[in-house]
Amino acid sequence: MPFWAPSGAHAEDRTASRIHTLERLAQTGEIRRAEAVLTRLIRTAPNAQAAAAYNRALARIMRTAQVRLREGVSLRPSTNITRATSAAQFTTLIGHFDITDAGQPRSGFGLNVDIPGDLPVADHRRTHG
Repeated sequence: MPFWAPSGAHAEDRTASRIHTLERLAQTGEIRRAEAVLTRLIRTAPNAQAAAAYNRALARIMRTAQVRLREGVSLRPSTNITRATSAAQFTTLIGHFDITDAGQPRSGFGLNVDIPGDLPVADHRRTHG
């Protein structure tokens, strides 16, 4: 252990302080960030007691973590809703094709519905040697 690493009561205070800070971070919705920091702390813990405390904190955070969904809906007017192309004909190697009126511009509305979500997942196995 490096000479600057805290030991004894100082190490326990720092461990408790870090856990408290990371639990508050998780409560603000930054679960992945808290998980990443705790995972790193578990790997670099100065002793088995600190690693066990970090593991317990990670388990508590992931137990309280829930699926988070965000939704979004937009409705936008457009004067170009069905326009396929500005050309009257589509030319290929096998011939020329006329573009019908179905591909001409028409006014209308575009609708977009979006529901992205997060499902926190963590590996709670002990990683401290």
